[in-house]
Amino acid sequence: MRILDYTENGYIGRNFFMSYDFPIEDIPPFSIPNDTRTFNRIIIPDDLVAKSDAQYVSNGLVIDRPTFDPVADKVMIVANGIDALTITKLPKGTTQLELFGPVSDCWTETRQKTDLTINVPGHYKLKITQWPYQDREIEFDAS
Repeated sequence: MRILDYTENGYIGRNFFMSYDFPIEDIPPFSIPNDTRTFNRIIIPDDLVAKSDAQYVSNGLVIDRPTFDPVADKVMIVANGIDALTITKLPKGTTQLELFGPVSDCWTETRQKTDLTINVPGHYKLKITQWPYQDREIEFDAS
């Protein structure tokens, strides 16, 4: 049997295969250090390997996480703090944005677009997250 542990909002914490007869109640609950979330447990078909980056649990079923396609208006901006990269088509709701590169930052956006300026030249990656959508990344350069 394959066991899957997931959070209340459907995030898949782990799934594993058990090839021997062992009471499911005797398996310690899944936990993440310094994380207060409670994980639920279901049994899934042996041939199903659920992936947290592409799937989640809803009403006891493993389903694909929806996708969205953000649009960046350019791939290169001037690193002057004025020229902006505009990203549109963000999902409705609160979206988390994480910037990786010579300058790193993290913020949330409630609109369906965001504008980003950079003062430091370099190659950047912007990770866009909104549950249960699959994460998306946009890469751009600032010179």
